[in-house]
Amino acid sequence: MSEIRLDDADAQSIAGLHKDAHDGISGTGDNTPGTVDAGLASAKIGQIISLLVTEADDLAVANLMVTNIVNAVADDFYDTDAAVSGALHSLHESIP
Repeated sequence: MSEIRLDDADAQSIAGLHKDAHDGISGTGDNTPGTVDAGLASAKIGQIISLLVTEADDLAVANLMVTNIVNAVADDFYDTDAAVSGALHSLHESIP
């Protein structure tokens, strides 16, 4: 039988790292130039920057989603643990 352990500090740390990643990446497209002066390559460089901004936004959203998922899993884990513990305690108390 496997033993799953999820320390609250670890869960908070993992979620926090993903939240920090989201915060660091989110909005980076706001700092990109509106136009690129790269001569004949301006259109291609503009397309590359546009793609990078789109991918960065997707990565930011993914990190925020992982933050929420880690928090939800931790909450469910602790709620289930508390419910099982309460049920076992009641069972133990009912045995003469």
